Amino acid sequence: MKLIRVVTITSVVLMSGCGMFSQEHEPSAMDVYEVELSAKSKSIFIPKRVKHVVAFEHDSAKLPFDAAEVVEPHVRYLFEKTDTRVVLQGNASSDGSKQYNYDLAMSRAEAVKDIFVQLGIDSSRLEVLSVGESKSDYMPNRSVIITY
Repeated sequence: MKLIRVVTITSVVLMSGCGMFSQEHEPSAMDVYEVELSAKSKSIFIPKRVKHVVAFEHDSAKLPFDAAEVVEPHVRYLFEKTDTRVVLQGNASSDGSKQYNYDLAMSRAEAVKDIFVQLGIDSSRLEVLSVGESKSDYMPNRSVIITY
């Protein structure tokens, strides 16, 4: 039985200023997810892109089912880079009042922060902010963006 491993490390900068995938960065376990597929006695490993956005349902701060999956690679990265801080930017759509959207976006960011803390990251390394609806035309609205 022959084992073929194909691992491609892709440097992707999804957010300006995100040093997580800079050219100087040495590849780590966080950069590549190995998803094993069995096909005719061969195992192939495929990389999975790291997400920086946790998307929420309309008018909700309830964590989506994939929130931990989005946050987990960032937690592993933060365990490696103990001096790195994270900003969690809460966003909302323009539906509703500005104050309501600000509060909703903050609740979303706090919910994502709770995942980081539950997975072992000290809360002092996490900055939570809300831009409410102010950037809904430019950022993914109804979301929390994870930046470094």
